[in-house]
Amino acid sequence: MQLLEITGLQVSFIKDREIIHVIDSVNLTLEAHESCALVGESGCGKTVLGMAVMRLLPSNAQIEGSIRYRETNLLELNSHDMLQILGKEIGMIPQNSAMVLNPVMTIGRQITESLVLHEGISSKTADEKAIYLLKRMDIPDPHYALSQYPHEFSGGMRERILIAIVLACEPTLIIADEPTAGLDILVRKQTIELLMEHSRDKTFLLITHDLGTAHELCSRIVVMYAGEIVESGNTREVLSMPMHPYTQGLLTSHPSAGLHPIPGMSPNPGSFPEGCRFYTRCSSVQDLCTKEHPSLKETGKMRKVRCLRYD
Repeated sequence: MQLLEITGLQVSFIKDREIIHVIDSVNLTLEAHESCALVGESGCGKTVLGMAVMRLLPSNAQIEGSIRYRETNLLELNSHDMLQILGKEIGMIPQNSAMVLNPVMTIGRQITESLVLHEGISSKTADEKAIYLLKRMDIPDPHYALSQYPHEFSGGMRERILIAIVLACEPTLIIADEPTAGLDILVRKQTIELLMEHSRDKTFLLITHDLGTAHELCSRIVVMYAGEIVESGNTREVLSMPMHPYTQGLLTSHPSAGLHPIPGMSPNPGSFPEGCRFYTRCSSVQDLCTKEHPSLKETGKMRKVRCLRYD
């Protein structure tokens, strides 16, 4: 059963009277209880996609297409109706816990706010559930932690507190945006284990540039480049037999593969080249690649690729 269906999503930003296109005609579906990773370099549009689902883009954003959650187009909801879904049905673990958590509000209040709002329970009951959640996140002395502030915790603990906040109302869909960025190896491992444990019965969308984290957490992977999807499929198959030159480049640029970076730079949003958007960096480029923009084609069960070599 499809839980989330994104169709023809286009996102642009208006800046100084200029329209900057960031996401171009993206189609993406998530089945109930599926775990999917959205990967790509910084600036490819993956975080913007996640924020579009949450309806958290700034006022200068223009959105076209549809984002259907349980058959409801989220882009057509008013602010009040959308607020009933956020936190309760869809939760997001955003980037950078130090910037996201309110520095002047206790951890306890930040966890219990959504419980009181969505579940209508008493403050005492909300505190009890917050303590339970902090225990699950392995936060020391959870009773005392309720009265503490974000700056009193390490980066890894703040990340776990964010996970507790998102899990508070037990949302069906969890979007995690770079949840392990900036964490050391041990804390990263602990965070991945927590996410694996608590997302088993959820629909999970992981936004990351870390292929290792994608491999550990998700059964399906979607690769984005310059505002569009260039490859998708079973995670193990895509990472062991990548078809698109960009996916191949991501793998060879990993330290375990010898750290061979992809030459050149990604095109700036709003100035995508004609033809294939990767051709200026591709070692297999042909003359046709500079003129014809490839479509996303099915190449087998669950596999799709955007490359003229597979026409």
